[in-house]
Amino acid sequence: MLPEVAVAVFCLKVVRYCMYMWLPMYLLNQLKYTKGQAGMFSTMFEIGGVLGSAAIGIVIDRYFKGRSLTGTGYSICLSAVSLLLFNVTSSWGLIVNSVFLFLAGAFNCGPDSILGGSIPAELGEMDGRNAAAATVGLVNGFGSVGTFLEGPIIGLVSDLYGWSGMFYLMIGLSLVGTMAILRAASIYSRQQRTIPEAIPIDLEMEDV
Repeated sequence: MLPEVAVAVFCLKVVRYCMYMWLPMYLLNQLKYTKGQAGMFSTMFEIGGVLGSAAIGIVIDRYFKGRSLTGTGYSICLSAVSLLLFNVTSSWGLIVNSVFLFLAGAFNCGPDSILGGSIPAELGEMDGRNAAAATVGLVNGFGSVGTFLEGPIIGLVSDLYGWSGMFYLMIGLSLVGTMAILRAASIYSRQQRTIPEAIPIDLEMEDV
């Protein structure tokens, strides 16, 4: 399951850092916001990310007990849906734009603390391996590759396909992350059926 989790974290980080760099320019050049509006309303994605990190964790603990991977997979999928809706309604004005940017940020950033922390730690401890630190470092290290790839990605895609082309890239990456996590959830479910004594992947979160 570790490769799938690492791929999902990579996709999340690429989308997030592309949004940080690309969104103000898109609002300014494509949607014709003023510079002040572009700077102000581009922060809605980050605000959603801050609040979503807390809210998604609470929702997963409450409604996805023992199925943290499934819950995070749904969240990533909803991030892709929010980006798609933002693209479709981009001409509807500031308020609608802000709502979908907020939701995209919440659903993108919400799973990050779980996929980059508790889940790889539990994977590292399964079967008595005592490798929690190594697995957490591996997942976050691989995911962080996306933080320095976003610059060349934005330049290449915007040159070839225009500003709107970034939407399809970010939506596609979010869907790849969704499929990776749901595959990991499927593997975990099969293991639970064949290894009854396995520890639930979010047991530590529930105990806390």
